[in-house]
Amino acid sequence: MTTLNSVSGEVDGENSLSHICQIRAHNFAGMASQNEREIILNLTPHMIAVTGESGSGKSLLFNKAVSFVLGGKCSSNYILRQDDTSTESFEQEAWVDLVIKLVQPQLGKVMKLFEAIDLDPNLLFYTDPANREEGVILFSRKIILKTGKSRIQSTCSINGKTLPLRTITQIGSSILRIVDAPMASSALSKSDARMAIIDQAISPSLINHVVSCANEYKNKRKDREELELELSRRVLPASFPDKSPVDGTKSDVDDNFHELLQHWVSEMDDFELRIQQLQEKSSRIVLKIKDQASPSSVSSEEVKQKYVEVSRDHYHSVSLYQAAKTFSTLEWNIQYNDKDHTDGPSFYDSLLDFRNALKSLDCQLENARSAYNVLATLSSTESAITAIGRARGHLLDVTNNNDDSDAISQATERSHQLLNSVEQALDACVESIDGHMGLIETIEDLMETIQLSCEDIDMFIADWNSLARKHGISPYHLQDCHHTLKLELDGNVEAREKLPTIKKAESQALHNLEDACRELTDERIKVCNLLSTGVTENLPSLGMEGFKFVAVVEDNKRDCVSPTVYKCEKLGVDSVDFLLIDQNRRSKNDSSSPSNCDEYHGRVEEIASSGERARILLAIETVIPGSIAASCNKRSTAPSLGSSPNVPVAILYDEIDAHVGGRAAVAIAKLLAKQCVEGKQVICVTHSGPVAAIADRHIVVQKMSSHESLLQSGGYDDMHQTKGAGKLYLNVHEVDGLSRKKELARMSSGDLAPAEAIIFADALLREGVEHRTSQI
Repeated sequence: MTTLNSVSGEVDGENSLSHICQIRAHNFAGMASQNEREIILNLTPHMIAVTGESGSGKSLLFNKAVSFVLGGKCSSNYILRQDDTSTESFEQEAWVDLVIKLVQPQLGKVMKLFEAIDLDPNLLFYTDPANREEGVILFSRKIILKTGKSRIQSTCSINGKTLPLRTITQIGSSILRIVDAPMASSALSKSDARMAIIDQAISPSLINHVVSCANEYKNKRKDREELELELSRRVLPASFPDKSPVDGTKSDVDDNFHELLQHWVSEMDDFELRIQQLQEKSSRIVLKIKDQASPSSVSSEEVKQKYVEVSRDHYHSVSLYQAAKTFSTLEWNIQYNDKDHTDGPSFYDSLLDFRNALKSLDCQLENARSAYNVLATLSSTESAITAIGRARGHLLDVTNNNDDSDAISQATERSHQLLNSVEQALDACVESIDGHMGLIETIEDLMETIQLSCEDIDMFIADWNSLARKHGISPYHLQDCHHTLKLELDGNVEAREKLPTIKKAESQALHNLEDACRELTDERIKVCNLLSTGVTENLPSLGMEGFKFVAVVEDNKRDCVSPTVYKCEKLGVDSVDFLLIDQNRRSKNDSSSPSNCDEYHGRVEEIASSGERARILLAIETVIPGSIAASCNKRSTAPSLGSSPNVPVAILYDEIDAHVGGRAAVAIAKLLAKQCVEGKQVICVTHSGPVAAIADRHIVVQKMSSHESLLQSGGYDDMHQTKGAGKLYLNVHEVDGLSRKKELARMSSGDLAPAEAIIFADALLREGVEHRTSQI
């Protein structure tokens, strides 16, 4: 890859203009020179024409590769595959370097951009720190594809400093514009693209002012909406007056209202304190349940299952452990009717769950005692121990009545033995229920530790409901009402003072935005008038005599309170249409007829051919530099590069003259040359002879398979031999003198009338020299 030490040698020569100095591509998308997988192209200022047969790789080198290094999309197809794939694991890589020289005024603007995005402007002077009049930017981007991997790795840098891709794109778009004519032509059908063209001529300071006003209004509007939402969620007693005294005068009514408010708040403060004490008890319950388990034998999950399962036959609630834990962690001052807490537990519901869990503990103790009675109560004829006694008596009767049969005696004995086993198992089961650390003792111990009963919780619930009924609110909103009453007691600054203040600030911000939008509309109208005049003046030379171009600012019935305006989805309240009027055809008809007017008056994208749109676009670019590139891009959020419109260092046109010939092609060539006089470097990929002839330099791109095939096709003297016959490579070279005449002749007539074509090419070059000289 290109190094910083080698960059200084590439920017020597003409140093009066900012320009692209070098493009270097290695292993990129199949491009290779004669001796290696690398293309190196040195460039100079002014206008450069790039020609070659269709499919020779012109756009690949001057559009795709440059777009790639400036942050465009990348693909594994951009990596030229290795010839030897026998290695089990290897990496394939491709990279592109772009060297740009910067002088004033572009140097100063780029330095400001570096400062705005927190980059050190001294990075521009690494090649020669002492020379502050010239800066250099080396854009580098490298992609790596590993064997067996579907994703590629991409790294990009500026002057050796690795930077995010977004930063590279932000800087590159301010320096270089790539104009794909077909894409730009289709962009005319988009309202945003047309507006971007007009806004390209608007002062960045005004654009920034409108954006600033829109953001200010958006923030003030958001503050007001959030406060109103907060106030709408406040819960006040039904008896609360609609408007409390706020006139600043002291009266008996004021005193009575204030005393009543203090009483309400004090009453709820006391209840909140009682709830907090109950929460502390619930926290101790959680700890007790954990401590009752043996850490060596019982896991935390088993603890929960052992002590907190609720009898689902009686209640459909959560366990005691979970209910106590949830209730103990809630905060009284949280407004649980807030939309952000709709998924969280209700405080009131949590208290009910806690009460039901305690109730289930009573049920568990009752069921445990019932189980003991069923098994071991001697006074019950239905208990298991009584049943065993009766069974044993019946077996004894069998033994007493048996005088002769040994088999019956043996069977009866076996039954006695088994019955003894059943009795022993029953005793063990009874012991597990009513013995030491049995089920009943465990539940009773837990209840004694809790020191809370359902009746205790019922008192809290009754008091909770009583307070809710007193204030005419739902029990689920009691703590919300408490919070609101405290705000009222403190003066309710948000409702009484802050809201009117915020509404006033919002109104002022809206007024400022409306003023800014009106100013923007006025400036857009001025730009549209200038653009209409400038483009119309150029249309005759572009082969569109009798046509009139009109740019119109239209009111699309959108106001500043529309989200698309204050969120800057659409800057301002306007829309722009580009109209084309065929004055020659209208003059032959009754122009007073609306139908005739509509027939020869319409939007450019609807009535102009693709060739006419391309010519109009170039005329627009001549009047408003950078407009076509702006129409192809979304509105940038990058910082402004200064108070004047951003004029790029270079513009790369990819077949801007498509669908154009004759006098229109000559006019396009002159318009392109005019942009060079304005101080920009123009690189034009073209198939037009007039465009190629008027350029200061002429570069030819050829795709060849071998050195021999190139010679057979009439190649040039500066060719080098190629390694490996049959291998595809690009031959990128500058032509001049006779070789340039031959290339212009090929562009004009192909293989037909070669002698006459050379004469015509010589005439084109002569006219090109004369035009360039006249522009100096």
